[in-house]
Amino acid sequence: MKQTLHQQLVSVAQQYANLTDTELPIVAHRMIGNRYLFQRIIRGSSLTCVTWERCMQWLSDNWPERRAWPKGVTRPERSK
Repeated sequence: MKQTLHQQLVSVAQQYANLTDTELPIVAHRMIGNRYLFQRIIRGSSLTCVTWERCMQWLSDNWPERRAWPKGVTRPERSK
């Protein structure tokens, strides 16, 4: 089953949170300064493409070294 972009973002962020032993609201705050981001998405709220791209870029840039990026999700190139 193919994931929506919202589901991809929540899934990748949750995996990041698990790998770094960080709560999801803290991850959201670090990404965009809004600890309620994932709570809103899970409840069905939308987000802009710009916000989605910004979040995925942050996750890619901050992904733990030597840890595999989630399968089935395209990883943005790291920022320089």
